[in-house]
Amino acid sequence: MKRGILLLITLFFGLTLIAQTAEELTKTGVAKWSNEDFNGSIKDFTKAIALNPNYADAYWGRGIAKFNLQDFNNAIADFTKAIELKSDNALVMLLSYLYRGESKHALKDYQGAIND
Repeated sequence: MKRGILLLITLFFGLTLIAQTAEELTKTGVAKWSNEDFNGSIKDFTKAIALNPNYADAYWGRGIAKFNLQDFNNAIADFTKAIELKSDNALVMLLSYLYRGESKHALKDYQGAIND
């Protein structure tokens, strides 16, 4: 009986140690993006968004990774969501507009790019 309880306690604490927050997943996503592992970073940002659907920084990061893969339509969707959620990080807001405009330019939506 004691072994069973000890095993459950160990398992519980082991699982809580490997659980990551949206912020931690965003940091690992940025690290993967920095190493040009854009698909890996998209996975981390997507997990962060699943944990916190209102975390603008994760949408911005995923948008940047998609932008680098030239997936401009989906990058625009992520940048738009980041803008809607209004990050506390002014740089994230600025870069969301900038890269959304660049994505629109790549898709030849010149007026949309100018607006951003």
